[in-house]
Amino acid sequence: MPKYKIENYTNPVEVAEKDVESFLKKYPDAVLVEEQPVDFPTSTVEDADAVQQPMTASQAGYVESEDTELAPVDTSLEFQSTDPFVINGKPVTEQEFNNYKKELLTEKMAENMSFMDKLTVDLMKGGGTLGEMLASIPETLYDIGAIPQNIIAEVFDIEGLKASSKKTKEALDIKNPILEYYQEETEKLGKIQNIYNDKNYDHQGIYKNFQEGNYSDGFKQLASGITESAPVSISMMIGGAAASTKQLIAGSTVGFAGPEIEEQLKKEGQSELTSVVKGLD
Repeated sequence: MPKYKIENYTNPVEVAEKDVESFLKKYPDAVLVEEQPVDFPTSTVEDADAVQQPMTASQAGYVESEDTELAPVDTSLEFQSTDPFVINGKPVTEQEFNNYKKELLTEKMAENMSFMDKLTVDLMKGGGTLGEMLASIPETLYDIGAIPQNIIAEVFDIEGLKASSKKTKEALDIKNPILEYYQEETEKLGKIQNIYNDKNYDHQGIYKNFQEGNYSDGFKQLASGITESAPVSISMMIGGAAASTKQLIAGSTVGFAGPEIEEQLKKEGQSELTSVVKGLD
């Protein structure tokens, strides 16, 4: 990516190719910085016909230091910018710029991956969903156990009595790193799925594709759905072989409800009791 020198900026600003035009409109005095080849000095010889040789370290007056550790150099200046990177003409931090580049790479990868790669993403998303269901069981049990307390809080309008796993975790600064990991992974994989679908399918939904005569896309989306649901389906079949029907229903209800209750609790203005009841539906 090209680099530009801006007045009052100590370091050159690295600009993405797609942002150059908007950047130059905002900074018309910016100067393109071109990398110059290094011209190594050579020793002189009296004989003009002799081949010049590069100067040796001793000829250049270099003396090896006993202490090889370099002393820190203060490169800060009064006008040094803390935002040396630019996105859409706007200076940003290096971390924001790196995240932006990662998002562009992810988008390009998702748009151009093969259908078999897409099925791999679907399978990983299904595995992440299963992990999220299992990791959210403690929160789900707490929310179900808090239903009687929330009923009393609703009837007598006692705001301070209302309870949820989300409130308790925030108040006591409790973390569930396993759940957070699976939530983050499924969110990333979901974004990749959406990018691929928007790029490769004219219509979303199996029935809609069949209705429009796009049978190939319809079967592909059917295969994606089956692949994504496979981890959960297989785990239920294994559980069915080791548990009774009542145990399986109870366990699967708690597992399936966890992610849904989590989403319901995020809704502003919705009571804890309503969120849990809707999550259990």
